Amino acid sequence: TVALAKGAYTLWCTVPGHRQLGMVAKLKVS
Repeated sequence: TVALAKGAYTLWCTVPGHRQLGMVAKLKVS
C-alpha cells in the first residue's frame, strides 16, 4: 500500500537503458 498525494506521476524502469527504450508509465491519483 502506498499513500500518494493527488496528482500525476511518471514511473520508469531503473534498469540501465530501459527508460530510453520507453519503459515508462503514467499514474494519475485523483
